[in-house]
Amino acid sequence: MQNRRQSRNNLDQAEQLLIKRDYEGALKADKEVMEIFPDCSPGDQALFHIGMIWAHPENPKKDYSKALAYFQQLVGNFPESRLRAEVAVWIGILKQLIFYEDRLQDLEKKVSGFKKQLNTLKGIDIRTEEKKREISPEKQESKSK
Repeated sequence: MQNRRQSRNNLDQAEQLLIKRDYEGALKADKEVMEIFPDCSPGDQALFHIGMIWAHPENPKKDYSKALAYFQQLVGNFPESRLRAEVAVWIGILKQLIFYEDRLQDLEKKVSGFKKQLNTLKGIDIRTEEKKREISPEKQESKSK
């Protein structure tokens, strides 16, 4: 009973820390709950909260892969959790988000490669134009003779 009360306090504290944008402190409070209740409630609430912290858009250390892993752990460890339906939605969203982030990185690499290629071609074009100008005066001189 004492452990449950302490865990409830930790969950409340984690929520308050999250509101204050103290993500590290919130993670610590939630992980304490997980250690005490690794396979029964309120451990599922702590896992859910940890997933939300890692997915939080204002968290400078946000990590969608970590968020996904914690949500998947919740589904695996707590098949009867009342949070299961909500977590299923988050898992789907995070999988899509991770896919699109990876795709964006690939496209940014391609754009960078195209920019380098364009700069190389511009350099070639400039040198070609300079050579044309060098040759043009010579042609003019030979015509005038």
